[in-house]
Amino acid sequence: MACRPSYQGSRLVMDCATCGLGLSTSACINSHLRTIATLDSPWKTMRYEEETIVELGEEDSKVFSEYIAVVRQVESLLLNPQIYGRQDDEGYSMRQKLIKEFYELMFQNPMVAVQTLKDYKEPLPLKSAYMDGYRTFQSWVNGIIAAFTKTRLYQLSTKHEDLRQSFLSILKLKSMPYVQAFVKTIPPAAKLIDDKDSQYELPFGIKVKIYEIPGSDSYLYMQENPVIESLPHELSTQLAEVVSEELKSLKENVDYTTIFESKMRTFRQKFVDWATRNNAPITQQQALAMGRGAVCRKILGAGQRLRGPGRDGRPGEEQDRTC
Repeated sequence: MACRPSYQGSRLVMDCATCGLGLSTSACINSHLRTIATLDSPWKTMRYEEETIVELGEEDSKVFSEYIAVVRQVESLLLNPQIYGRQDDEGYSMRQKLIKEFYELMFQNPMVAVQTLKDYKEPLPLKSAYMDGYRTFQSWVNGIIAAFTKTRLYQLSTKHEDLRQSFLSILKLKSMPYVQAFVKTIPPAAKLIDDKDSQYELPFGIKVKIYEIPGSDSYLYMQENPVIESLPHELSTQLAEVVSEELKSLKENVDYTTIFESKMRTFRQKFVDWATRNNAPITQQQALAMGRGAVCRKILGAGQRLRGPGRDGRPGEEQDRTC
């Protein structure tokens, strides 16, 4: 399934609730780009609707529209046999395969897509009759690279080294460090509440900040876990693998709150043992935080969602939390 697009005037609305892929997952982004590449009408602004609603202004929306413009140009090249030279040229099929591969990678990893074009090497044709087709195709490849690398979505990908992180940055969302989930970033207009308890710390180094947002009747309650959020890529990847493995065996009738400490120690030891086997640097604090994070993900993965405190005792805005 894919997100269902519709228009509200010049605003493109993406209904992601029925998609089933989960907003901001790699599969969702791939599907999303393919979907909007098929739309005929232009748009000025965008809106994403899932568990959370995200509004994009004109500048952020242009990031997608300009990227899709290049996607469509490449699609037209796929259908243009003239750019590949003569069909009896042995390089003809290789050139077709290259553009097709680049096209697919545009929806998955812009950096790899460009590198695929840059790495393409083709020997000079043996017959002079094929030289014109060879040069023409090389010119097209250089032109594609020049146009594609100017898009802001590609440039964001070079900054974040990941299409998903680039997508989240445009939507002003923050990724969880070890699962394909997200939390909202702090809105620009948000301010810490005027109270001595607007910031405080929880056990295990977790920091809490409480914000008020103009026009909202509830507070925004945010938790930060500096140890988890600053994990090196190697440890973050290992944590994601362990969480994924454990979620597959999750039993809904198990109350993990009763065995939290035991499971936390088990996970902690797993990460210590893995780091020892792989000569990966890890601190005791990191291993403990990863152990807690793995257990928390099992609990939250079962569907629990938490709310921060609101004004006058009412629930605040719903947030996924690290615990």
